Formats: sequence, structure tokens, C-alpha cells
Amino acid sequence: MELPPTASIVIPAYNAANFVHEAIRSAQEQTLKDVEIIVVDDCSTDATWDIVQAAAARDPRILPLRRTRRGGPSAACNDGFDRASGRWIALLD
Repeated sequence: MELPPTASIVIPAYNAANFVHEAIRSAQEQTLKDVEIIVVDDCSTDATWDIVQAAAARDPRILPLRRTRRGGPSAACNDGFDRASGRWIALLD
């Protein structure tokens, strides 16, 4: 059985195609490598979801989540928190 990560980094995103890649990269480059990176797309209408999926295909630490209904930043954060399995949770927004 695999141990849970030390930390979960939650990144809420809505129409963030211009900067979501940088946010993901920032999480990937942290000193602590034992992390899961949960990116929650809040029903974006731009290329955010495609960018998140492409990043997840390259890094198994990334968990892409897509909301089925727009809920705003708090709802996206709460979805990420619900899925987090790390001992610690960090929010990157």
C-alpha cells in the first residue's frame, strides 16, 4: 500500500489558461517533492482544462478535477480539500 503524500497543494482555476501552467510549475518546483497537486477547474470556457490535463499526463503527482457546475473559488477550493490526501494542505490561488 502506498503512503499518502506529505502535502496536498490545491489550485482552483477558472478561465486561467494564461497562467495555470505557471501555477502548476510553481507547485512542482517546491523543495518538498512528496506532494499531490490538485487542480480544480471551475467550468472554465477557455483552454484551462486542456492545459491541466496535459500537465497531469506528464506528472503523476497532478490530480485534475473538473466541476460540472460553476461554483466560484470557494466551491473549487472545497472540492480540492475534499480530495486531498496529504497530511498538510496548501492553497495556491
